Amino acid sequence: MANTLWSHSNSLSLVASLRGELVSNRRVQRARMPGCSIQVSSQACWNRSMELKCLQVRGAARRLERGCGWSSPSYEACRVSIPSPAVSKAIVSRFGNGHRRYSHPEHGSTSDIDSAPIVDIDAVVSRPQEVEVIEDEEVEGQFNEEEFKSQFERLANAMAADDVEAAEKVLRELGNPFKAKDMKTMMDDATEVEDNLQQLYSEVNNIIEEGDFETAREIVEANYEALLDSLRDSVPAGVEQAAMLDVLAQLRLSLGDADETEKLLEQIEIILENLGGDTHTALLDNILTHMANMYKALGQPAKAITILESSLQIQENTLGEDSPLIVQLLLGLAATYLEDGQEDKGIETYKRVVAILERISGPDDEQLALPLAEMGHALLEAGRFDEAEIATIRSLRIIEEALGPKHWQVGCATCSVARVKTAKGDYDEAESLYRKGLQIVETATDYPEDEDETLMTKESIRSDFAELLDDMERYDEAQELWRKNLVDKEKKVGENDAELSPSLLGLASSFVEAEKYDLAEPLLRRSLKLMFNHFGPDALETSEPMERLASVLNHLDKDDEAEVLARQALSIRETIHGPFHPSTAEVCNTLASILNGLNQIEEAFALMQRVLRIQESELGHDSLEIGLTLELMIMLLDKLDRKDEIPPLLLRLDRLMATEGNNLGLL
Repeated sequence: MANTLWSHSNSLSLVASLRGELVSNRRVQRARMPGCSIQVSSQACWNRSMELKCLQVRGAARRLERGCGWSSPSYEACRVSIPSPAVSKAIVSRFGNGHRRYSHPEHGSTSDIDSAPIVDIDAVVSRPQEVEVIEDEEVEGQFNEEEFKSQFERLANAMAADDVEAAEKVLRELGNPFKAKDMKTMMDDATEVEDNLQQLYSEVNNIIEEGDFETAREIVEANYEALLDSLRDSVPAGVEQAAMLDVLAQLRLSLGDADETEKLLEQIEIILENLGGDTHTALLDNILTHMANMYKALGQPAKAITILESSLQIQENTLGEDSPLIVQLLLGLAATYLEDGQEDKGIETYKRVVAILERISGPDDEQLALPLAEMGHALLEAGRFDEAEIATIRSLRIIEEALGPKHWQVGCATCSVARVKTAKGDYDEAESLYRKGLQIVETATDYPEDEDETLMTKESIRSDFAELLDDMERYDEAQELWRKNLVDKEKKVGENDAELSPSLLGLASSFVEAEKYDLAEPLLRRSLKLMFNHFGPDALETSEPMERLASVLNHLDKDDEAEVLARQALSIRETIHGPFHPSTAEVCNTLASILNGLNQIEEAFALMQRVLRIQESELGHDSLEIGLTLELMIMLLDKLDRKDEIPPLLLRLDRLMATEGNNLGLL
């Protein structure tokens, strides 16, 4: 049966078909662009414009045919494509960066496990492997540097002939200051232990896919006990034992056993710490990559960063700091930095990727589209709009040159630039770019076969454009786009699916901004029902339409029902995020407005005090949003006849207005 081994963002994952043919299962890195995601195959970056001779290990080639994924880095090149969309805002399932998506199944049936595979780590001895040259297919491209091609072919021939001196000479010419023997170590064949681990993973994963979770757990536990027995018998823990724990951790996570997964990860860390820094193997690099992705899946990006940095150090020591073979790892590390809120580190890492690829392929190579788009998004989120504009425009030009002006991926990249223009306040130019990009996307016929991704691409671009039109107070045009999204989604998933919620919320928000609250109400009620049925009454996702409906009901003078909904939404946010989270502040503001209408002024003022505290913590003491909050607090103090508390707030408000030098538009 075809099985994908441990998927991760930095190495090539391969599966074998039932016919035994080699099939590449390319994991993708996804850039967070409006309307699309740039994808790049998770193979080591190399240029596809030449006939490559890929140095691989004969044993590894045999193993890949069986579907094993403990493969050493391949010299096959990566290509950039841009086929998939950003996931809808309200129902997000995103870690982009190539980690596997783990399920959390319910308990399944039981079956006999007498024949369950138990890996005997102590019984297997590693054997040296031969190296052979494997011809790679020719792929058309724009990189025509004959000298570079010649150097790479000479390196392949030297490695195949075990001519260390000649190989190291070529490596120096290529600017990679590592030894031929180190390179050979990176490409060394996995031992029989790794084959057995792969067999264990494949068999248990098949059992999980068949729904027999209890049997899968029993097999995992039996192998874990066998490993503990070997360690109790004074077998020193090494990389093989860490690899075994790695497999068991991944299976535990696939079973939804998060606590057990974390315990196994901690044990792996202890083993690796005891090994010290001298063990640099492809096996260890794979283990570190898997660990990082599991920590990300567990919602612990900081731990993932520590491990990815360790893996990067290993690859840098072996391949060199400017090797194109570390590009995929750098992309994953950059995305994880951003996920952990380390924007500066993420941006600098993307810049490093760009510099490496420019050195190898020049400033206009197709491979640069991904890191430029990712970097542009990061710069946009960091408020560095001018730099973001440069990066996204450059990415657009590269894609347009490679694919032509009418390709749908060009439409996506055009809308990415439009998003930056919107952030800069260049609404007219942003509108023009959105119209151009959307027209390309709507009329293109060269989409990939995945209809779901095609639909999400169009929906995401329409949503971004509709939000811009709402900001420009062109509500009729915006609502036409929101309706189009809703109709298309209903055709795809039916009328009772939670995936409709983002389109319902978007259209309702447009009606709210147009002050058509009566038209927003039924849409929000429908969204609330869908989210309630899908996620449950106490889910964070349910609180979104709940809070918005409460606000609309307040405008429609239905304050009693509005209060009930707002209090329930506040309880959900406080339970999940705590009392002083920005998301909690939004509901506090809504409930305060409702209570003001119900003449419950004391509680309303207390809620606005909490909003002010959160805003000061998150935005700083001089934010314009604080000015609006101060105005509402002054109004409530006046109603409470606490006039002696008003002057300090007025003075602070005056200072904010003087500092900004403009009209705040306060209520």
